[in-house]
Formats: sequence, structure tokens, C-alpha cells
Amino acid sequence: MDIKNIENKINSLGLKSIMLEDNEFSDVRILKSNSIDEFLDIVIRNDVRNIFYGFSTYDFRDFLVYDYLDSLSSKGIEKIEAYNNHVMSIDFSKPYKVTLFANIESVCIGVNFLDSWIDSEDVTDPRYLLDVVKEEDEELYYEEIEESRKSMNSTMKDQKQKIMDFILNDPEFANKKNQESRYWYFHEVMETEEMKEYRDLLKPFGAPHIGNVKMFMDEVWRIHKERISKK
Repeated sequence: MDIKNIENKINSLGLKSIMLEDNEFSDVRILKSNSIDEFLDIVIRNDVRNIFYGFSTYDFRDFLVYDYLDSLSSKGIEKIEAYNNHVMSIDFSKPYKVTLFANIESVCIGVNFLDSWIDSEDVTDPRYLLDVVKEEDEELYYEEIEESRKSMNSTMKDQKQKIMDFILNDPEFANKKNQESRYWYFHEVMETEEMKEYRDLLKPFGAPHIGNVKMFMDEVWRIHKERISKK
């Protein structure tokens, strides 16, 4: 849709093209055929000399995403800013609609030329895009939480294994033959220089017959007994 070509075609017929600032022509009766040749033929047959035209352009602001800084992660913000930069790089001076019309016997008759060129520019409804990026952010957030949980569990498992190895390699542990003695033995172990960094690992400790320390020390005692039986 080249406005200059349309102007040249009109002028070549001895007609005058007049551009209007207004781009909304609600009172124009559009020909059913929407043919410029039929339109020009009607104009000439009715001895009309002036043809008016106006064009409509997209507003780039309708495609930008606003109010996103406080609702997105840094990665989400990068995506939106990249999209907004893409929108700003588009030439929005190109019209998507040109309307030609003439006053023929007090009736405005015309034709429309439509070109939805924005459809090929990889833009979308900004509200929809913001919702999509928010959903991606939320999914990423929960994925990171899950990865953090797995990493924490792996670290805790390694740390528990170090405590267990320390206890199993301590000859004194063999004498702790009941839950109460093993419970207080665990507290003594946690005060040693080698184990103090793991002091909070099994908190809350519970009591000699219930809780985290009791279950942990029962497991250590079970492994200790198995080792003895295999000797």
C-alpha cells in the first residue's frame, strides 16, 4: 500500500488529491467492490475533481509492556525489555489503512486499503505477554526452590554421613548400649572440634526416647551391630 503511487494515479487522471489530518471517516460509504478503479470511474463520471484521503497508523504505545519492574525477576525483566526494544525498532509510520473518498451528490463515497503489516512483526498483546512472563517466572521460582531443596538434602545427607562415620569410628560408642546413653553421647560428640559445625543439623534434638537424635542414633547403632555381626 504505497500512498505515493495512489496519489500519482489520481493526479494522472487530472484529479486533485487532498490529504486530511483526520483518520476516522465514519460517514464514508465504502463501495462493495472496494475497487479503486470503480471508485475513480464514478468520480470522473460525476465530474468530481477533488479526492480526499487519510490514513491510520498503529500506535507503538499500544504494543509496549508497562508496569513490570516490581512484578518480575531479573530474567523476566530482561525478556520484557528485549521485547519493548524490538517494538521501538519498528517503523510505525507505515499506515495500516488508507481511505479515499469523494463527495458525490452530497454522499461521501470511497474505498479502503487495508494492510495489517503488524502481524508479521512478531508483536503481541502486551498484557498477554506480561502474564506469560509472570507464569514463566513463577515456574522458574518453584524449579529453583526444588533445586535448592535437593541440594540442601544432599548436603544434609553428606553431613549426617560424616557424623555417622565419626561415631562409628569411635571405640567409645560400643559402650553406649541404650538410648539414653547414646543420646547424651551425641551431645558430647557435637561439642568436639571436628563436629561442632554440624551442631544444628538434627535440631530440634528431642529427648532420649523420641525425636531426631533418637532416630539418628538408633540407625547408627543398627549399622554398628551389623558390622560386629559380620566380623
